Amino acid sequence: MNTKFYKKVNTNEEKEMFNGVWQTCWAEKGFEFEYFNTPYQYLFFKKNNPAACVELKELKQGLTSYYASCKELKGKNVVEIDKLSILNEYRSGNILLKIFSFLYEFAEAREVDYYVSIIEPNLYSSLMERGFPFNQVDEPFYYKGDYVVPVVLDVQKALGKVGQKLRLKKTTA
Repeated sequence: MNTKFYKKVNTNEEKEMFNGVWQTCWAEKGFEFEYFNTPYQYLFFKKNNPAACVELKELKQGLTSYYASCKELKGKNVVEIDKLSILNEYRSGNILLKIFSFLYEFAEAREVDYYVSIIEPNLYSSLMERGFPFNQVDEPFYYKGDYVVPVVLDVQKALGKVGQKLRLKKTTA
């Protein structure tokens, strides 16, 4: 995987940066903090400064209630996108595209079939406007301080198309 714009969290210093990014973003929204110790926490950088982060959790123990009715997820390799956070000063740039480029690489390397997430409604709207084909699987609900939208992303259909565009950019650059 390309490590120029992101880095896997490995050290205590990186963990502090990771926590600083998502906690800043969550505090803006009034979300309650939640801590997990997952092996897949990543920082994204802009000019060597931490600009965003994401935590990925493999759902091997079963699906949470808002995904339980999704028949297409049964028996598949499902990963939850959590703590997707972009610091305010970096939200107008291309960092979101870089995060999705990373998610495509992660899915390809680990044979992920589906991503699931609960995302803030404004982010959901922004992603839909930009052509990211998330499938809303239930009504928005109140969770840890704000309303969220439960979504599913079929990696082969959605990220495959994005990945083709990203590979074309890499080969023509």
